[in-house]
Amino acid sequence: MSILIRILLAAVGGTGFALLAADPASAHVTAHMTGLADGFIHPLTGLDHLFAIVAVGVLSGLGSGRSARALPILFTLALAAGAFMGLGAPESRIVEPAIAASVVVLGVAIMRPGLLRAFSLTGIVVCLALVHGYAHGSEAPAAGATMFILGMSATALALALAASWFFHLPALKPRLWYFGATCSVAGLAMLLPSL
Repeated sequence: MSILIRILLAAVGGTGFALLAADPASAHVTAHMTGLADGFIHPLTGLDHLFAIVAVGVLSGLGSGRSARALPILFTLALAAGAFMGLGAPESRIVEPAIAASVVVLGVAIMRPGLLRAFSLTGIVVCLALVHGYAHGSEAPAAGATMFILGMSATALALALAASWFFHLPALKPRLWYFGATCSVAGLAMLLPSL
């Protein structure tokens, strides 16, 4: 299949996912962020979160060595740290565009696995997770925030580890380019309205 057809399929798929998604900013609503159960469910409620979490798992599955295997754990720890740092902090208008841009960056990293060295990829993943976490912390109500963050972190870790295992299967590796392209196009579609 030619590269042009692959790009076209990824663009159509990514745009479709993004159009089906709610406005990225609506993924961070405070009305339901009050406890452990809400934390468990929250990562499943926005495509920006799902793409980022699954992409980290995919990158972990693509890589080799300890740094690649540690990506889901490092992402989850940074997500929780960012959320705790954001508690009580003012919301920032740059956070949502930064989250959408992170989906683009992770998609490109999947499409071009050798582009980033393990050390720089780990640093990028940690920084992106801090931004994702900050968005949650800055919008979380004080009551139940700790349990919400723990639940959100548990689901994020489970999703990233499942994606790492699933996408590590040899039959799926040749098709990961499509996921990376879809991830990047969806991130761009989420980013464009905020520009």
